[in-house]
Amino acid sequence: MIFEFDAPLPFMVAGAWSPFTDLGARDLQNGFADEFLEQVMVSSFALDGGAMICFSWLNSDNAPGLRIAEQLLAQSNDQLASVFLQFAVKHVEDVFFEQDWFYGLDAEARVRLDQLAADGIDPMGSVPSVPVESGLDLQLPRCSGSFGT
Repeated sequence: MIFEFDAPLPFMVAGAWSPFTDLGARDLQNGFADEFLEQVMVSSFALDGGAMICFSWLNSDNAPGLRIAEQLLAQSNDQLASVFLQFAVKHVEDVFFEQDWFYGLDAEARVRLDQLAADGIDPMGSVPSVPVESGLDLQLPRCSGSFGT
């Protein structure tokens, strides 16, 4: 699935992981050693005057990626980039912020991003449990469209 933006995004992200929870921190798959775990892959791209986010998964019955994609599609165009970034910060190692954008956010938003990142790096291996906030204003561009499923 591709999400398009008519303005550059102040972040870049690339990664793949096995999501155990969805956007609301509800279980998707258990992660037991004998379970076949399904992965999702994400990446963002800069375009001339715009950007794209690619969210992909292997299409199988009850694919966790499909459930997350449906949740992303249900977001308002004004909130989609914020919701995606919060989810990525919880799970993806390679997330890069434009420094002026990050330090231009209010303290509450910066703290929230820090909490999400910390939630994803538990050395004991617990599943990230902090849910994504759909109303968090991260001053991100509006999604102008999407395609693919």
